Amino acid sequence: MIVEERDHRIHDGRMAHDLRLAREAGLAIRQPIAGRLVGSFTTEVGPPSQVRHLRACADLEDRARRQRPAEDPRRQAFPPTLSETTAQAENRILPPTGFSPLR
Repeated sequence: MIVEERDHRIHDGRMAHDLRLAREAGLAIRQPIAGRLVGSFTTEVGPPSQVRHLRACADLEDRARRQRPAEDPRRQAFPPTLSETTAQAENRILPPTGFSPLR
């Protein structure tokens, strides 16, 4: 199993709006196709206004397969909505260590 980590730096004052979009629209669109949501987190200490989403996929092939439904009109409409709140985004693929409980 791998975990995909998506970090979003949110424009100041837009966090509540971003989280509402993610909850009300993003989950419905992403959940069926993007892999199991491990969790979504905000920062309390450290850099402000950040949201981190973690999703689990079986492997890189599974993740690539899940990225293909980009032609879904709901999925195409959602990213521009997020650009209203997102100042910067980063993605990482995190393979587990040999002793990880998520292995």
